Amino acid sequence: MSRGARRGAAAGLLAILAALSAGGAEAQQACWQVASSNAPGGSPSFVLVNQCTGQTWQLVRTRGVDQNGTVKPNEWVWSWQPIAMPATPGSQ
Repeated sequence: MSRGARRGAAAGLLAILAALSAGGAEAQQACWQVASSNAPGGSPSFVLVNQCTGQTWQLVRTRGVDQNGTVKPNEWVWSWQPIAMPATPGSQ
């Protein structure tokens, strides 16, 4: 990932966190945490964790798509995708 792309991802991450924290009380703000990994040879990975509910999301980059379904070859969209957790026994 290029330095510009990392800056863009970081700026987007900060904007999302600002939006999340602007609408909630201090107790709710304490629930959210972002973790990142800068593994050698790979692009950084960001995970958003709601420590109050256990829900998690990963920041993923996908190709942009027009409304008619046409893929935009040089445009990327960053979005939070939920991370599916396996069901634990007795949680059903």
